[in-house]
Amino acid sequence: MVDGSQVLHVPGTRDSRQLYMVDGSQVLHVPGTRDSRQLYMVDGSQVLHVPGTRDKYSEHAEAYNFAQQTGSFEVKDIGGGHGKVMRQMVKRIPVYWCGAEKLGMATNYIGSHKWKDIYVEVDARLGIENTTDGYFIAARVNSGGCWLIDSTGIFFHVYPQSQRYVVSDNIAQADILKLGSTGEIEASGWNNLKLLVKGKYATGSLNDNILFNVTLPTFKTQGFAGLGTSSWGMADFDNFKLKESQEGEIIFNRLKSKIRGDDIGVNRKFEEELIKRIKISDQP
Repeated sequence: MVDGSQVLHVPGTRDSRQLYMVDGSQVLHVPGTRDSRQLYMVDGSQVLHVPGTRDKYSEHAEAYNFAQQTGSFEVKDIGGGHGKVMRQMVKRIPVYWCGAEKLGMATNYIGSHKWKDIYVEVDARLGIENTTDGYFIAARVNSGGCWLIDSTGIFFHVYPQSQRYVVSDNIAQADILKLGSTGEIEASGWNNLKLLVKGKYATGSLNDNILFNVTLPTFKTQGFAGLGTSSWGMADFDNFKLKESQEGEIIFNRLKSKIRGDDIGVNRKFEEELIKRIKISDQP
């Protein structure tokens, strides 16, 4: 509950249910019952509930409180340890009425345009068939809808098949903040992405290996959280989490960054080759 600017705590069943709330622009996170895959948020004065993957979704339903901008994200039961996941279903560019789909990506946003410092996490995998080439998580996304192609924010893309990542301050990757090799990862398996944005810095990890810590442009100050695919095609998402930045800092402090000399060489070589390709493509 929210009474003006005051956050009130209301115990749930068995006194073990807890709340996730936003007081002003800050996201506060407390794990829910039995696992931490539940989410409560306050956007303005409304309390929003996002159940975790163990809740009883019907197949092909939309995940609660996500606002898909392009593509189609549906609940799919894949069995096994993950059970019900959120799958991006659109395999090629659809008939469109504005220019958002021309970007060639499926995007799904959540939260408030006022969010600033935040931690975002998700498990993702490429589709078994008709797959996309990559997936991303994002924070401080400033726009969507027909203006999606001009969205700015912090976007962390992972391309499992080519084992590379790209961090950009706009969705179209016109301005790249960091890029490099992910190291060896499962191209068709599950990978865990973490993104922490606080103040003028953003830090990201893949499978608990820290990949980057970048300084952000001063105008990237607030916006929605989100996820999506880097091209049309199928991908699965599970265990989506949002937490306040202070809790995200604790998580990243626990991660051991495994930077080896050969990894640094791979990153530099990949970065040099990509810069060359960008320069060639910019020539008339």
